[in-house]
Amino acid sequence: MSRLNAQTDAAKEDGLAASQNLTAMNLQPGKRYTWIDLPDFDGEQRWELIDGHPYAMSSPLTAHQLVSVRLTGALLPAFNGKPCQLLVAPMDVKLTDHDVVQPDLLVVCEPAQMLRTHVEGPPRLIIEILSDSTVRHDRVRKLNLYARAGVAEYWLVTPHPAMIEVLHNDNFSFRVAGSYTERDPLHSVVFPHLKFDLGPIFADLPDQPLIDEVHEASPEYLATLMLRRGNNIHRSHPAAGRDSSTIPPSQSGHGLTGAPTCVTG
Repeated sequence: MSRLNAQTDAAKEDGLAASQNLTAMNLQPGKRYTWIDLPDFDGEQRWELIDGHPYAMSSPLTAHQLVSVRLTGALLPAFNGKPCQLLVAPMDVKLTDHDVVQPDLLVVCEPAQMLRTHVEGPPRLIIEILSDSTVRHDRVRKLNLYARAGVAEYWLVTPHPAMIEVLHNDNFSFRVAGSYTERDPLHSVVFPHLKFDLGPIFADLPDQPLIDEVHEASPEYLATLMLRRGNNIHRSHPAAGRDSSTIPPSQSGHGLTGAPTCVTG
């Protein structure tokens, strides 16, 4: 988290380090921390506060950063020269004294919200890129917080398998406005002019283990499924798997979610 109060800001400008830092080792269990406590947190670690409870954020993985950069590139043309501004992490967003977050991307439309050290109040749009370690943090804690705070639109980005869910705030509760895969163009409710294809966002990410998603039972998919099952049997029981290996290799790979995508950390 950024150093947030005037005293620490002055120290930073003078090149001075904070004299005392809170780390995960000396946080007080059960204590609800506030905005004014953040300057005492370990400056080498990214922190978020939700309802006063501190959460240490891990360093993102390569796929997370690739998706973030590509989303930034897709969004910039829609906001360049416009009143609304696109910002990227790390950027402190103070929603309340007990709620301070660092979304992956955000769009702010009120100039008065953009202070020197942080964003004050709910952005118009927040985008979070999910990972195995943050899926409940982003889909439960942050989703409920953003709804209560009045964030108008919330995108949940899943790198693997590729998907973006667009949630629209309706009376302080999110409803699903649309769900999109790498084959779809994304549409925003809050920004109707915002529309772009998601294929380039998720293309050529680092490989991840194959996920056997539900598919239409096409001949190509069934053949590939039989081949995979046969190979698994052959590895476990070589004699039993010989007959299954006769499926033509040219059919392998069709109908499965083999697009190389990755989760973030």
